[in-house]
Amino acid sequence: MSKGKPLYEVDRDGLRELWDGKPKSWVLRELLQNAFDEQGVKIVKVTVDQAKGTGRITVEDDAPEGFQRLSDAWTLYASCHKRPDPTKSGRYNLAEKVIVALSRRVTIETTKGTVEFTSVRRQGRARRPFGSKVEAELRMNAAEYEEIMQWVNLVIVPDHIMLTVNGTEIPHKRFINTFEAKLMKEERRRSGWE
Repeated sequence: MSKGKPLYEVDRDGLRELWDGKPKSWVLRELLQNAFDEQGVKIVKVTVDQAKGTGRITVEDDAPEGFQRLSDAWTLYASCHKRPDPTKSGRYNLAEKVIVALSRRVTIETTKGTVEFTSVRRQGRARRPFGSKVEAELRMNAAEYEEIMQWVNLVIVPDHIMLTVNGTEIPHKRFINTFEAKLMKEERRRSGWE
């Protein structure tokens, strides 16, 4: 019998094809949601720049622990501390992988180490004392840059966080109205395969 092979493989080009039509603000939205979800975060800094068809989106936060697990940056659907918490955005552990597929280069620096994605994944030992910094370099034209810059003004920043974009603080918004709703509880069943 031949040596076993991984159960799954992901085709980066195919993943890119599935998500390529999303506006570039989607990349920033996903990175912001991840930063906002981190425990103890107070400051999130965003830098967006664009020139000659290339853009760079950088999101840096001051969360004391940074990424809980650096491997979440490349592992699809891993169990995640956000999944059972309805106040958190992440459930599927998918967005970073899509951002890697859409980008020419992604670098993640956190308290658990550093990883860079180009055509391959390289891990480094450098660690931040706190927080995380994610930098994505991707195709971006001037209109896409403008779309991002208009979109950031719509972001509802959590009250306990200060968000700056290119050095300008994004003001907190007041709610016009609120309502309560009861969500259905998701039930997990054991498959018998476990």
